[in-house]
Amino acid sequence: MKKGVKRTNRVKNYFYKYGFLWALILVAFLSTFLIVISSEYIQDDYIIEVGTISSKQILAPREVENVIATERKREQIKKNIEPLFKQDSQVDERVLSDINLFFDALQQSKTLEDGNEVLNFLRRRSPVFLTEEQFRFALELSSYQRTILKKICIEIGKGVLEAGIKEEAITKNILDVKDEFAQSELSLELQMLGYHIVSSVLRPNIVQDEQATNEEIKKQLSTVQPVKILKGQKIVGEGEIITEEIYEILKSLHLIKQEQKDQYIPIIGILILIILIQGSYLYYIYYFHSEILQNKKESLLLFSIYISVLLLIRLMGTLPFFLIPISIAAMLISILMNAPLGIATNIIITIIGSIIYKGDISFLIFFLIGGFVSALLVKETMRRNKILRIGILIILINTLIILGLDMLLLKEYNQDILYHILYGVLNGVLSIIITIGSLPFWEAVFDVITPIKLLDLTNPDQPLLRRLSMEAPGTYHHSLLVANLSENAALNIGANSLLTKVGAYYHDIGKLKYPAYFKENQIGENPHDFLEPDLSAQIILQHVDNGIQLAKAYKLPKGIQDIIQQHQGETLVKYFYYQAMKKNPNSMINEQQYRYKGPKPQSREAAIVMLADTVEAAVRSQPLEKQNEKYIRQFIQILIQDKLKDGQLEDSNLRIKDLEIIKESFMSVFNGMYHQRIEYPKINVTEEENSHDNMDGE
Repeated sequence: MKKGVKRTNRVKNYFYKYGFLWALILVAFLSTFLIVISSEYIQDDYIIEVGTISSKQILAPREVENVIATERKREQIKKNIEPLFKQDSQVDERVLSDINLFFDALQQSKTLEDGNEVLNFLRRRSPVFLTEEQFRFALELSSYQRTILKKICIEIGKGVLEAGIKEEAITKNILDVKDEFAQSELSLELQMLGYHIVSSVLRPNIVQDEQATNEEIKKQLSTVQPVKILKGQKIVGEGEIITEEIYEILKSLHLIKQEQKDQYIPIIGILILIILIQGSYLYYIYYFHSEILQNKKESLLLFSIYISVLLLIRLMGTLPFFLIPISIAAMLISILMNAPLGIATNIIITIIGSIIYKGDISFLIFFLIGGFVSALLVKETMRRNKILRIGILIILINTLIILGLDMLLLKEYNQDILYHILYGVLNGVLSIIITIGSLPFWEAVFDVITPIKLLDLTNPDQPLLRRLSMEAPGTYHHSLLVANLSENAALNIGANSLLTKVGAYYHDIGKLKYPAYFKENQIGENPHDFLEPDLSAQIILQHVDNGIQLAKAYKLPKGIQDIIQQHQGETLVKYFYYQAMKKNPNSMINEQQYRYKGPKPQSREAAIVMLADTVEAAVRSQPLEKQNEKYIRQFIQILIQDKLKDGQLEDSNLRIKDLEIIKESFMSVFNGMYHQRIEYPKINVTEEENSHDNMDGE
């Protein structure tokens, strides 16, 4: 029974500690899943067949290629391309060779005596087709006639071949041969014989160049732009017939109703991807930024920005994606939290966005590079007006990325490039406007202290600082010195130096209510000389509560309020406590009435301000001969040990080695302030000196 109760208690404790975080993770997962599946992946399916009539108008949910129209366009280009031809030199050689072979055979036949044998020999050896009468006439030619006829046949044959002979025009070429012979000086009989010799061996020498033709077709087809169905374009109207082309378009858009089991495959795929993507993201946060998971406000801030930007992608899905200011996530998280987390979040959002945009490589490259650069640029931003200059750089980076993508991916360079560049410029402008405009919202709702906000608070024209300098100049000067000490120490131990510095500026604003009751503001008589110790102590103790009231009235960030409230911890106001004991030696003095009500410092920054506050006031109050390095070092050591022994630092997360670094950091500042002081040899540091200046609760 006891084991069951213990187990139940463990479960309750676990859910109390981590329930909010798991609820946040679940909301983030479900939101991401719903955003993705509400995009183009999950659409209405239609029961449609070729030849049927559409019962409704169907619009394209995204851009898609009309494959049939593109192929039709390609086929038309193929038809319009004339075949390319080349002159076949081998044909030329063969024609001329046949003419030569005929006359060689004619010459050889002269050596034979039998007339029939001569005729048969000539027929067998001759590549020329002639009638028997033409063969006999050729055999009767004299040597001179054969030579002249051969020469003219070759000349005319060469001329016709050089002009080119196409198969469809060979009849015309043969007539040209006849005309050429008619213009020669040969007799009519020799002209006719020569004409028959050449025309019988003549053949087309202009043939189709298949390789060149195919290369030209390939070249022309490479310039063909796919026929696109644009997002929102009508595919088919109500009452129109579903053609094969329309059916293929609907099929490519996955709008044809699938089998029931196939409908859930894309959803399962998206589910798997989102689990992997978000799991990787959470593991990264757990491994490198675990403190965020332990802070409800920071966790909620991170996931609020994450979901907001995903919703922005979904809502702007009808616009060109170059316009979507996704990099605001990287910039906001870098400013409000840290740059590495901003970069990681941008990567995750970009990957999910690319799923929504069907894995578009341009989307992925543009926002990965743009978000990475944006996060790095705003990382060190300290002034709001500096973000405007960074915006110009972001616009320039966007332009360069778009130029690179278009030069790589576009097949033809047209006005689309100019539109894309314009979108990139608008993207940069939108990103900066949203980032700057929403910063106060995030700062207020999630009580986040940004470097920009902190730096604004260091401006001497801030109302509280101006009041402090005018109404309590001593306290103002003291606060500046404490800020110098605190900032240096925080920097050296890796704490938030800017937060520590600003906290030091404002830690004593509660003294504005009764500035004359604090030693640093007193000129002449001390009003505490006329008050009872318990009343004086109450005035000193109340400066913390008064400071919190002022901080809330002037809407100082929670982090600064914490430093104001914790900078005295539960310290004892020793001077007035000892005064009360002296005045009432026989009475029991309640020590708690002389202690600040705390809480003790809960952060390193608050603890540093406490130590710097104590050390600065105590060192400043010492006589001139004691303001030397040796004495100050010993004095600081005693003051820090006093706070440590009193338990004031036990909740601050400061380590012992941090205290040593803080002491040396204080010394480096004091060395700069008192380096010209004469160091006296005799030093006597006592507990009374330690508590001497606590009369005003510094």
